Amino acid sequence: MEVFSRNTQGHMKFKDFERVQKQLAFEYPDLDVVAESMLITDNRQEDCPIVFCNDLFERMTMYPKECVLGVNCRFLQGPLTDKVVVQRIRAAVDEGRALTVEILNYRRDGVPFWNIFTLLPVHKKGKKSGKAEFFLAIQKDVSVLKALGKDVSEWSVPEVGMWLETKGLGHCVARFQRAGIDGQRLAVLEADDLRHAEIRLASDRKRVLEAVRDDFDEELHYKHGLSPDRRGKLRELEANAQIAKELNESNVCHEFWGELDLGVYSGRQTVKCYHAQRTPVVLMLEQVDAVGAFKKQLRSHLGRKYVPHVMCGRDKVPLRSDDQLREAYKAAQDCTLCVYLGPPKSSGLNKDVGGILSCIQHPVLVVDAFGLVSHANDAAQEFCIARDMVDTPVERWVPIENPRSTAAIIHQLAGQQLQLNVSRTDDTEELCDIHVHLYTPGVAVVSFSPASRGDVIAI
Repeated sequence: MEVFSRNTQGHMKFKDFERVQKQLAFEYPDLDVVAESMLITDNRQEDCPIVFCNDLFERMTMYPKECVLGVNCRFLQGPLTDKVVVQRIRAAVDEGRALTVEILNYRRDGVPFWNIFTLLPVHKKGKKSGKAEFFLAIQKDVSVLKALGKDVSEWSVPEVGMWLETKGLGHCVARFQRAGIDGQRLAVLEADDLRHAEIRLASDRKRVLEAVRDDFDEELHYKHGLSPDRRGKLRELEANAQIAKELNESNVCHEFWGELDLGVYSGRQTVKCYHAQRTPVVLMLEQVDAVGAFKKQLRSHLGRKYVPHVMCGRDKVPLRSDDQLREAYKAAQDCTLCVYLGPPKSSGLNKDVGGILSCIQHPVLVVDAFGLVSHANDAAQEFCIARDMVDTPVERWVPIENPRSTAAIIHQLAGQQLQLNVSRTDDTEELCDIHVHLYTPGVAVVSFSPASRGDVIAI
């Protein structure tokens, strides 16, 4: 079964892993046709933590396994997740029964997605009833399905965010959501509206407006560019999914599992980046043939120029040729491509921007996708009493509480102003007003000033 195809590391003991595999085949023989995001939770432990997840879960949520094993999966919920649906899931867990629902979830980078979620109880060996020892959860991103047949004016705020991600503008989603831009507002969007939504880069504003013009016809229908056959298949799958939700029977929609890639990430390659001891970063990149284009994507999403390495046998070797890249894709077999990064080669900022930040009198930190400081101006180093802050974790100076990744949360805070204690090397702290701005998808600029002054600058 796909759920056990590879990457089985986690908190599940081998004897439990083997037993659950056999029990799943006994209770749910049709699962061999399912190729979707899957995870297993241990109902014998408090709070039913995740003990296994497959590569497709990382692809759908962008949460690396290292972040999610051992915790409850409620981290996928967000501000607009339907609490009634959440209660239905909790009731099914408490009662040990199967359930299929549609729920709004959120990826690690804050991008929302529509999820057809199926929960299956796994009982004791040879049993099909009684107390569930484990649960198998299957998820399918159906964000594209939800947009079919709808005018853009009918889109909710989360659905506008899903569309932004399909245009490579996922880093703008959090600010669109805070501004409450739904389909009606998107249809009449102008440059000034984007400025008010804290979309500061002119290039991003231009891309958003061009995408609106290119993707919607005069009657405000979303132009998918789908063939008639594919559109017809999507309609059929939509009907199957609706039947499954209405009847609450997981087996009704087996035809719908694994049929088509219906998510906001359709057509992209999952790339998992490791660097030092930092939390891995999962990216969705366009699958390109040239190693130079691949490295360019890495730099854009990570915020700095890192030297990528891939596995060759048991060794990690620098990624230098197009042939190596093709072999790496082949080895990944449409699952996660793991990339190991050496020391960074740049700050992620061009010289002009770096010069401007250095001249600002307020403390400014530039943070990459791993949550490492890639640039600190003189004011920041003076405030923190630190000679060299580059390559230090941002949480060393700005303590942001997030067990699944400081880097993820600092980038989601773009456009917000908050108050936190900023640390110094002499073990003192001072309450500061902090403003976070997203310069590129992988570069967050953090400016701060003592709260007593009340004059923090939004970069």
